[in-house]
Amino acid sequence: MDKDLQLLFDQIKLEMSKQTKDIIAQMDEKLIPLKQQLQEMRVENETLKEKLYYLEKHRRANNIILYGIKESEKSPVNLMEIVIKKIKEELNITVEGRDINSLYRIGKWHGNGNGMALVNNWMIDIMKNKKKFKDAYASEDYLLCP
Repeated sequence: MDKDLQLLFDQIKLEMSKQTKDIIAQMDEKLIPLKQQLQEMRVENETLKEKLYYLEKHRRANNIILYGIKESEKSPVNLMEIVIKKIKEELNITVEGRDINSLYRIGKWHGNGNGMALVNNWMIDIMKNKKKFKDAYASEDYLLCP
């Protein structure tokens, strides 16, 4: 009787093992399209990240960041006037408001004036003469690699 019981137990064990393998195979088969879709999404995500990086880099291509401009302006228009005056007086470059696409402060105030993005299409003259600034500093708006 013990042998019969042992034989029955072995058969049940074998059948359960076979059913488990079949279930796992079915699950693996159902996961194949999901794995492919996930891989495609990863590739697409990397492509979109790269495109976004280059779009952001292109957007910043003509930007200059000015540091050290004291926060004394009363309005964005007044800030534009201050920056135009500083460039004219210290760099001897004539800039008009229409030459600047956008001008805004960036970052937190650190006591001596925070950074300011100056978006323009004539930055070469400013960058060539940036050492003439007395209490400010200009740098290109570099985009770090992702």
